[in-house]
Amino acid sequence: MSAPPLNEAALISDGARFYNPAEAISPVVEATPETKQSVSPPQNKTRHKLHILEKMADSLCFVITRYKARIDSLQREVELLKEAKSRLEFKNDGLKRDIREVERSYANIKAQKDSLKAELDN
Repeated sequence: MSAPPLNEAALISDGARFYNPAEAISPVVEATPETKQSVSPPQNKTRHKLHILEKMADSLCFVITRYKARIDSLQREVELLKEAKSRLEFKNDGLKRDIREVERSYANIKAQKDSLKAELDN
């Protein structure tokens, strides 16, 4: 006497519930490779550690890429600031030259005034 095939198995009473051994197999779920990886238990500790390391490496690559982009942006800002600084220094040098010329002119005018005053006093 042999057992009936699984697809023809009869319902077995289990208290108030019924159980059909043919339906005991988990339903087929369509999954992507990513969900298969995340849902399936690790086959061994080394593989699980490698999976974690891969995820960490991906995260680090993302963070490093973002920081490199930020560094590039900051370097461009530094270059712009250096250019602005050099333009301001050039203007500052021009203003200092103008101040020296005005001071010389003032000294000349004062000397002429003093000389004219001395002539008038005589």
